[in-house]
Amino acid sequence: MKSKNKSLKVNTFLNAFRMTLTVISPLITFPYISRIFSTDGIGALNYAQSISGVFVLVASLGIYTYGVREGAKVRNDYERFSQLATELLIINFVAMLFSYVFYAICVYGIESLYPYHRLLIINGLSIFFTALGLDWIFGVYEEYKYITIRQIVSQIATLVLMFCFVRSRDDIYVWALITVACNALCNIWNWISGSKYFRLEFSRISKLGLLKHIKPILVLFATRIAATLYTSIDTVMLGSLVGDSAVGLYSAATKVNTILITFFSAMSPVFIPRIIDYLNNDIEKYYALTRKIFNAILILAIPLVVGIELLSNDIVLIIAGEDFRRATATLRIIAPIVLINACLEIIYYDIWVPLKKENLILLCTIASIVTNIIISTLMIPTYAETGAAIGSLISEICTLLLAVLVTMRMNHEYRTVIPSVWKYLLSTLLMSIVVLIVHMHFSNMLLSTALAITFGVIAYFSSVYLLKDRFFVEMLYSLKNKFVNKKGARKI
Repeated sequence: MKSKNKSLKVNTFLNAFRMTLTVISPLITFPYISRIFSTDGIGALNYAQSISGVFVLVASLGIYTYGVREGAKVRNDYERFSQLATELLIINFVAMLFSYVFYAICVYGIESLYPYHRLLIINGLSIFFTALGLDWIFGVYEEYKYITIRQIVSQIATLVLMFCFVRSRDDIYVWALITVACNALCNIWNWISGSKYFRLEFSRISKLGLLKHIKPILVLFATRIAATLYTSIDTVMLGSLVGDSAVGLYSAATKVNTILITFFSAMSPVFIPRIIDYLNNDIEKYYALTRKIFNAILILAIPLVVGIELLSNDIVLIIAGEDFRRATATLRIIAPIVLINACLEIIYYDIWVPLKKENLILLCTIASIVTNIIISTLMIPTYAETGAAIGSLISEICTLLLAVLVTMRMNHEYRTVIPSVWKYLLSTLLMSIVVLIVHMHFSNMLLSTALAITFGVIAYFSSVYLLKDRFFVEMLYSLKNKFVNKKGARKI
């Protein structure tokens, strides 16, 4: 199938819109379910999801990133792409079978997991559907319109089912089944829509063809497992050393961070096919695109982190309720991780992966895990969820410093892709003043938070525009020209 290059700006917008929906949906669901299930229920849900999530990644391996990278090279050749897709699906299927065997051993063989049996069995269904979901194919062909539509349908279905069937504390298993079922339907939809891009080519599969994928996939798989262990280790350690209540509090604090980290991390895969093209054909465009990616992340992440710090108390109360007020301090500690993780995602997936340096991602992730475990082991028994937050922040800072140092040593040209941020910092300072002033003048928490965010956003972007930030001005003119051209075209 001959692939046409989709508009990078349109795909970035669609992905940003999709991630905005990802932000909005949990802001509706989490306040609802947290008030029904309370800290213990939320803690049990997240504990079970953290454990099953590891096995989901075992089944899916590092196929997504590897598939997008390798598929981008052959996406214009239907036969070669079909062969690649078939080979990766066979590897995925074998990995899924191994994953289910070890999952069953853990669920039925570890005594401490007995109280979570039903939740673990329900979440275990997602292993099959996620592993064989074909998401990477839509990344290769830059089909973000389809992905966005699928996301909207899935989230609407989740919300409707939640309000219809989740009414009391006893519905915790119903809620777990709803989340798994909606995800499963998305992956079934993928097979129906993705069949036009390839056909299964079992007759052309050879042992050598399968083996060539194993090493890079295993490196990316090890990296994903390490990353999942890193994101889950705090929850698992809190559950083991302190209890479900601490996990619930920590989950409330990390909910906002997780949403925003997902938002930013989803932007990186959008650029991989285009980055590979530029690396092979136009190195100057490659550096220019990488700089723009950093610009797009920093212009949003810097004010978001400061906004979370300023409004953390209200955010926790609005999202989770009075029972979770203690999570405010934890949220303030982990807020900078949004910015740090966004920068790491660019280095990992827009610089290292296209250059086939995925082994560096693994090494950095392992270093981060070791740092986090050491600090968390020392601090969690005394400081509970706050200690876990400190461990996460310190490990993220160390990892970013290591990744930047390694990247600069690889090629000094990467110094040119780091944009100047003084305009964003100055604009964020103005935004902070506006947010504090607005917040002090209203007693109603919802109203003051909404107005503070609204006027803060206006103040920030107005300041960025007045300071004539090149990236922001170019984006505005680009949007203006697209609108004017479309309007003119309709008149003709």
